[in-house]
Amino acid sequence: MDHASGAQLLALGRSLLSGAAAPPGTEVSTGSSIVVASLSRPAASAVVAGGQGPTVAAAMAVAIRSLRERATQAGAEDGTLRIDIVRDRGYQRISESPGRVLIDPSAEGVWFPSSGVILLPDELMSRRLIGDDKIVRRRRLLRYVLERDSRELPVEPEWSYVPIRFDTFVEEGSGAIGLVRGNVATQVAGPDQLMESAVSGGEYLLRHQFDNGEFGYTYKPWSNTYDDDYNLLRHAGTTYALLELYRATRDERFRRGGENGIEALLRYARPPRADDPKASFEAIVGPEGAAKVGGAGLAILALTEYEKATGDARWQERALNLAGFLLHQLELSGHFVSKYFYEEEGDNLDSIYYPGEAILALCRLYRLRPDQRLLEAATRAARWLITVRDRKVVTDRLPHDHWLLMGLNELVDLTSDELFQSHAFRIANAIVAKQHVDPPHPDWAGGFYVPPRSTPTATRSEALVAASELAERSGMDRKIYIDVLAKSTRFQRRCQFDRFNTWFLPRPDLALGGFREHLTSWEVRIDYVQHNASSLLGFRSLLLGER
Repeated sequence: MDHASGAQLLALGRSLLSGAAAPPGTEVSTGSSIVVASLSRPAASAVVAGGQGPTVAAAMAVAIRSLRERATQAGAEDGTLRIDIVRDRGYQRISESPGRVLIDPSAEGVWFPSSGVILLPDELMSRRLIGDDKIVRRRRLLRYVLERDSRELPVEPEWSYVPIRFDTFVEEGSGAIGLVRGNVATQVAGPDQLMESAVSGGEYLLRHQFDNGEFGYTYKPWSNTYDDDYNLLRHAGTTYALLELYRATRDERFRRGGENGIEALLRYARPPRADDPKASFEAIVGPEGAAKVGGAGLAILALTEYEKATGDARWQERALNLAGFLLHQLELSGHFVSKYFYEEEGDNLDSIYYPGEAILALCRLYRLRPDQRLLEAATRAARWLITVRDRKVVTDRLPHDHWLLMGLNELVDLTSDELFQSHAFRIANAIVAKQHVDPPHPDWAGGFYVPPRSTPTATRSEALVAASELAERSGMDRKIYIDVLAKSTRFQRRCQFDRFNTWFLPRPDLALGGFREHLTSWEVRIDYVQHNASSLLGFRSLLLGER
């Protein structure tokens, strides 16, 4: 169905919801056309009703009549209306034991003819009613149908079902927007939209920050619950992102959130072990009893961003103490020892990303406190990565090390070293070559990995923001990086929870602004939000010529 027809049907639906009489010929409730109408609620799952009739308009009139009976008058007036019109139906099938259904839940809904229950793709995905193995989560599905329709779905060992595809339209002002796989089909990535998405991400983080300054680390929006695990490195990175948002917006909520995050992080700071009397530093130590180079690096980034954004140097000495840990872990060769153990020794395998985090942190701290030891350490570490770790690696196989590229951008500005510049562009070119440009699904365009994921795409965007800055300072054409960034950020925005794709979650208001793992995995973790918000702010600054 075309957009104009969808807009007309929505206008008719809104009129019927408001109490207008149904047009002649739309009272019949049998026929081959099927429409599912939904009405959004800010803090609860949408109200849903289906209708059947000889025409699409008649089917919608039946659905709206049922919807109006179930929604309060206030809800009917305040909610946004959505219609899903059945476009294609598959053959009726019997679910394979144990309840396996052969559908693509990201694009297909399911109709159980024996009960008349129709479930939209968005419902299947957002409530995780069907697993990755295509097996129906029976208990979860039965509970959801009872919640949605106030009736029970017959419990059968095998279900007769029909795969169905829809055309979907949602009210937007006085018009309509078409959705593809639950998302706005065409994403705009101009400065205003980038800022809106970044701020929405920041508001998600504040909404999920606890009184003690920590965050709900992994949020499961389908059940409105958190996982129990936590990660201090990602806490530090999230705090850094909140302070970037404060610098970009001057919104005091983000400053307070950043301060609370710093205070929570510094509660995990410890001096060296008692049996290491010559050492002098502070380190961020996790519950497992190990301090990580990346933990100190990201903590320094949060502390320096706080000073840059506020002018308040209250934590500069703490940042220098953390830098002392980085210097302690740096060998003469320039190789970082990833961990320092306070309890029994564990694995000390090299991390890909810790050195880049440390290099960037040392450079940022050096700009605030020009101690030559900081710059020398960053330079030595970068040389080791380039001339030892990556020396024999062809460009196509280079790690897409965004932290290193960001650090090299700083180092080139501080040292004008050609070695750092050429390696930064090697990383950037390796990233550009891996972007989805002609994917099997149109909404994969701009992403990275299979299936494309929001955070790997966002980290590559952060890297290309740095590469674009470096190219501009070097008098080189940065168009290729800007083009890739435009595609990347459009994909990232498709992965963000907004008012169009959260309809069927138990608490849409709590999920808003979060970035899910990818288009068909709805888990939200704080680092997903951190990297996406930071990269969107960075690209916005590039477009506005602020960097």
